[in-house]
Parts: sequence; C-alpha cells; structure tokens
Amino acid sequence: MEVKGFLFDFDETVVYSNMDHVRSYIDAGKRFGLRITKRQILERFGKSAINILTEMFPEMTDEEIIKMRDLKEKIYRQIISKKDIQTIAGTEELLKFLRRNNVKCAIVSSASIKNIKIGLRENKLTRYFQAIVGVENSKRHKPNPDPVLKAAKMLGLKPKDCVMIGDSKYDVIAGKRAKAIPLGLTTGYYSEMQLKFNGAKACFRDNAEVLSRLSPSRHSVKLDI
Repeated sequence: MEVKGFLFDFDETVVYSNMDHVRSYIDAGKRFGLRITKRQILERFGKSAINILTEMFPEMTDEEIIKMRDLKEKIYRQIISKKDIQTIAGTEELLKFLRRNNVKCAIVSSASIKNIKIGLRENKLTRYFQAIVGVENSKRHKPNPDPVLKAAKMLGLKPKDCVMIGDSKYDVIAGKRAKAIPLGLTTGYYSEMQLKFNGAKACFRDNAEVLSRLSPSRHSVKLDI
C-alpha cells in the first residue's frame, strides 16, 4: 500500500521512556500518600496523564489531579536530565528514508510537547518532523481519533494516506478510528496479539523492522504488510 505520511506515537515508539514515566508516577504518588504500581501505569500508557490519574483516583478533585500531574512531570524531567534518552532501534534510519522519499512525519502523543521536544532535541531528530500533536493541542486524546486527524491535517494529508504507529492499544484504536493505517510496535507493554486484536494491520519489533518493509515509490513509499 502507498503511504504519504507517518504519524508516530512518541514514548516507546521513537524513544525508550516508559520506565522513566512509571518511576515518576510512583514517586509522585508517594508524595501524595498514594500507592501506584508499575502495572497500573503500563496498562494505561497511551492515555494522557490527566486521564490516567483520574481513572486511578476518581475520588480526587480536578485541582488535586492537576497538582499531581504537574509533580509527575517535574519528576520525569529531573530523571531524564540525568541520563541519555535512547531511541528505538532503527528510528533515525527510518526517518532518513522517509524524508528522502518525500514522506511527511508527525508526532501524535498524549505526552506534553515540552517532553517530546526534549527527547527529539537530545537525539537530533527534530528536523525530521513537520508537526507535533501533544496533550496541549488536542482537547480529546487517544484512543479518540482527534489527535490523529489533527496531525494529518497539519501535514496536509488525508488520514487514509497515513500510517499511525505506536506501542499501545490506544495508538492503534485512535489510528483505526481516524481511518489511518494502524501499525503496532511490540516495544512496550502490549503484545502483538493484543495490538492486532485492537486493530493493528501489522506489528513490528522495532523501527528497523518497519524500515525493512518499505520501498521507494513516486512521492510516497510502499508498505509491504
């Protein structure tokens, strides 16, 4: 199939960061006197921090949720400031191939734009993306299709001509609802079976494998799945 745009989730799709997010949620919870487990966070990855915290602590007020979210973000940035942010295998090679073949790229994430820009800048990947949709510039978040639709519009493309690739079922569901081509990466919490059950057309172990299934075409690339 012909592909003119690639819409990437960010965490665990472009960079390895899930465990840093898990740690920041757990530490923030402790400071609020709350117990948060690794599994509680991993099974909700793909949703916004506000939605994750609201699901886990429905008794908390909106103000308390926002304060906890802000603390979690502060802790996360402290963690990543002390380490290198590693990219998923094959990420830059895939992005170079897409740019060489005139395929437009965007980030579609429930993370904050600040966090996304830090990860892109540290790995010198900013130049490969023509658009970023983060938690701040979409009122509704994955699995709602709005962020995917917004990213495609920002690239000047129809959703059906775009891949939406991510590591969570929420990425896949959002891509499917937007009528994009949903692809899964098994770099995160969800298995190939779970991703395909939720609508992924194909799954890959990393971005290097995604690249191996692409070939040049006129003003686009061909995806072999």
